Amino acid sequence: MRLAALAVSFLFLAASAMAQGSDAETRWSELESRYRRSQQEAVDLDALRASMADAADAFEASGHDSLATLALDSLNELQTRSSDIAAAQATLERAIAIAQRAGLPGREAQLMMSLSITYALQGDLERMIADTKQNIPRFEAMADTLMLARSWGNLSVAYMKLGRVLEAVETNAKAIPLARSQDNTASMSSAYARASELLQWQGRFQESVAYADSAIAIARRENWLLQLSSGLIVKALSQQALSDVAAALVTMDEAIALRRQMGDELYIPMPLMGRARFLLELDRFAEAEEATLELRPIVERQGDPTQILQNEASLGTIMLEQGRHVEAQVVLSDAANLYESERAKLGETESQMGLFTSGGEVYAALARCYHIADDLDAAWASLERGRAPLLREYLGHGQDSISIEKLRSRLRQEDAVLLQFNDPRLNPTLAILVQPSGSQAFESSFLSPILKDAQAALDLMSSGADDAACAPVLGRLGEALLPPGLAELPPLVRRLFLVAPTELSGFPFEVLPFPTADNPQGALGDRFAISYLPSASSLEALIARPRSTQTIVAFADPVLSEGSAGSSAWGSFRGEASDSRLPRARDEVNVLDIEGAHIYMGEDASREQVDQDHVRHASVLHFATHALVQNFSPETSCLLLAGSNGMLAASEVQELQLEADLVTLSACRTSGGYVYLGEGTFGLTRSFLVAGARSIVASLWDVEDAAAAQFMTHFYGALRAGTPRDESLRAARAAMAAEGYSHRDRSAFVLIGAGHEPVAALAAAPLPQASSPLIWFMVAGVGFILIVARSIRRA
Repeated sequence: MRLAALAVSFLFLAASAMAQGSDAETRWSELESRYRRSQQEAVDLDALRASMADAADAFEASGHDSLATLALDSLNELQTRSSDIAAAQATLERAIAIAQRAGLPGREAQLMMSLSITYALQGDLERMIADTKQNIPRFEAMADTLMLARSWGNLSVAYMKLGRVLEAVETNAKAIPLARSQDNTASMSSAYARASELLQWQGRFQESVAYADSAIAIARRENWLLQLSSGLIVKALSQQALSDVAAALVTMDEAIALRRQMGDELYIPMPLMGRARFLLELDRFAEAEEATLELRPIVERQGDPTQILQNEASLGTIMLEQGRHVEAQVVLSDAANLYESERAKLGETESQMGLFTSGGEVYAALARCYHIADDLDAAWASLERGRAPLLREYLGHGQDSISIEKLRSRLRQEDAVLLQFNDPRLNPTLAILVQPSGSQAFESSFLSPILKDAQAALDLMSSGADDAACAPVLGRLGEALLPPGLAELPPLVRRLFLVAPTELSGFPFEVLPFPTADNPQGALGDRFAISYLPSASSLEALIARPRSTQTIVAFADPVLSEGSAGSSAWGSFRGEASDSRLPRARDEVNVLDIEGAHIYMGEDASREQVDQDHVRHASVLHFATHALVQNFSPETSCLLLAGSNGMLAASEVQELQLEADLVTLSACRTSGGYVYLGEGTFGLTRSFLVAGARSIVASLWDVEDAAAAQFMTHFYGALRAGTPRDESLRAARAAMAAEGYSHRDRSAFVLIGAGHEPVAALAAAPLPQASSPLIWFMVAGVGFILIVARSIRRA
């Protein structure tokens, strides 16, 4: 009887538990349906939050831990969408504790991914990245491809926000096939939108629009409002870059309407910020200010420093355009302080340099405030404070930027002036000409049309167009970029240090028209010997470096063996490893073959030789070889050498600890790399500066083998005569022009760093006087051979 009663009781309890479980699942099903509707249409988010919180409490109290974690994860997203990030974090921490207690490892991993997103929303992107990387192996062990796709996608977004483009590209490339394998429409739409944004970073705007349209099409079909608005935002930004600002505004307004429809505060800042910038570009200042002021309290509540910086930069610029420079200065000064404090919090250099994409606009606008107030020294100090801070710390061991008094003292010693530009995207171009006794400022057009003309000029020059074909576009650039004060300088001033706009760091200002009484058809490089600087502060840091006066080391015409890493890389890049020899490169290093020099050619020009002590202590380093320049992987850009490991990568260069007074990179496009607004170009040139070089000669485009040899013969001949390196480069260009060479062959090389002094190791070994007829005959013969061989190209 007792057993029967117990059995009946057990069955009753089981039936009761099943009924409670059924009730809980029904309740969750109803809530989940409401939650999904909230992602596609406007609902009462506050009421949904309250219902979700009550359900989470009930599920936990009744022992339905799995449902409790689902409800808490959904509650976290609703809190996030209402910008209550602290509450969202607490909710997730509670859900994780439940999952751990209930032994739900898969759910715990998913909740950890959600928690990492809250760190990102609070501005701690580095912690988000670290936690996501730590969590990914758990999804891999569970073969959860959907969560892997989302994790890689989240990483890509974080890297983009930090400006770490290469890592963003790599992680998004992992997310797309995983999303496809799951046929997950939301993930696919997000992945295409991220791909579109990454193409923007690469300047491939037409392709960006195509990817955005793919993201938009998927989201429209599935009625995913968040993904649809994201695709529209990215498309609008590409339309703006393609100069269709009116169409961009229409696209952005649609995105804003969708995000308002969702009722979410979290997702509204980006489209409102874009709208404000479009209105600013269309000179609709009152509407632009209204958009920034509406956004201000939202981004402050959310606490994302990058968005705060971007919005304050826009607001300050709008005020400037309305003539309210005093108000603008207050706004922008506060923003600059925020930038400095946020940048100091970042531990990784990749993140620090990426943050400048937000800080650059602040410094550009703040300099304009001081310019309007006629305080040009303060305007220059603002530009300098924001220029290449990471490199300044490398070179100057964390010292503050150079003072205007110290800079003027240096200019006085060198009979020089310094021309420094801002780094504008929203603001007009501002150039400040610093002289030993004062400064002048020149405000020009916006940078966008200048960049288009600069690219057109580069295309013409690098293709070998004659001077007449290049003249019109170079004339427009000269009018836009060169301040009138340059023409008023006394003849005593013979040297120009130039801090160009970051986005023009690959353009040779030497070619810009600069007529004088003595030379009506002259160019800027005829009037001044020019050195390019990452910043004014870098000049003093480079001059102060210890320099060797001993060894000269040159690498020329390396044999790229079939089994070498260098040969493989060269073959995949050009598809013609057999055409990799540079016979004329041997001619250009002959002028360096003086007593004590180490000249490595052919198989001897190997990567292994670079690690020798005499290379580290060399006064002059010369590489006459091929180069592979990877714009979106600058640390892997490399010089190709002989040997089993034939690649000298930029990341390896940076660790060399050199004492070189001069490094010459006589290969194609060695000045190239990835450009970070304000920070400069990352690639081979920067790596040699970080490694210890005081000055570098690098190329802007592909150079002909024979022409490069001829150019270097002139250059080193002048250096061996005791001429300073900037004047030696100018003399080489002039000699090439007199011999009939086009811009392609005479204007490809520029000098970066401290170029105002002779190279002692070369000046101590002057060339012998070529006075006998035999010597002249030999020189003529070499010249004839060089001209015949001009078709061989370096890369």
